[in-house]
Amino acid sequence: DATMSAIASLFHLSISFLDFFGLYSLVSSGIIENPLILFLFFTLWTEVLHGFSYAVAAVADLSSNPSIKRASSILFSLSFVAAFFTAIIFWSLFIFATDLIVPPGMEGNIPAWLNHLQHTFPATISFIDLLLFRKINGSLRMDFIAIGTLAGAYLSVTTVALFFSSQKVGPP
Repeated sequence: DATMSAIASLFHLSISFLDFFGLYSLVSSGIIENPLILFLFFTLWTEVLHGFSYAVAAVADLSSNPSIKRASSILFSLSFVAAFFTAIIFWSLFIFATDLIVPPGMEGNIPAWLNHLQHTFPATISFIDLLLFRKINGSLRMDFIAIGTLAGAYLSVTTVALFFSSQKVGPP
């Protein structure tokens, strides 16, 4: 049991590191001139939540404190929903309306590995983590309902905003 806790903690710490490395890479790349604008992107909120969630999970794996374990569980639920929401929305828009995400002329500015680290990695790793390390307390039904509701609301707002203006969802 101690070995499995150590493995889970190392796994969670590695994921947290990769999330924050992705944030650092985006900010330091100079792709976006004003780093404060990053706070407007749900993707970045997801990445911060995901990285923080996995840092807390690394501590919870090695702790017997029920409060830390409960905090880890709540953060995982939130980051799980946010990760799937981000992946579904981003890749749906990327496939069907790329110019909503990446303005013309900026296609080559964001490396593919960084796009995957920000938009695919959190959902994929959350699902793997759910299968390997997490105990499901209750139903995930509400998480999936939340994903669908958030995705529908965000797409609706984005579509309406685009209809009434020439604003893009991605970097300026």
